[in-house]
Amino acid sequence: ESRSLLRSLFSNSTSTVSVLDIGCGVGFLVKALRQKGAAAQGIEFSPKIFDRIEAQTKQFVRLLDSNFFLESFDLSGFKIITALEVFEH
Repeated sequence: ESRSLLRSLFSNSTSTVSVLDIGCGVGFLVKALRQKGAAAQGIEFSPKIFDRIEAQTKQFVRLLDSNFFLESFDLSGFKIITALEVFEH
């Protein structure tokens, strides 16, 4: 069901879809969405995980402190926000 929703968002869009993946892990979703044309970005809270992100994907991922994120991060510019890796664990 979620795959068909994402497919329809990307296929019917005349502009780039902005996606934020919160707790993106090593950036698999960010990388895959960018390859499909999305303006995908990620946020990771673990420095150990952040260090494992591929260089080509890391430029689209920010390492943030969770307190800063909760208090100051602006989510208004994103059409889709995911937290798949967060809820998995």
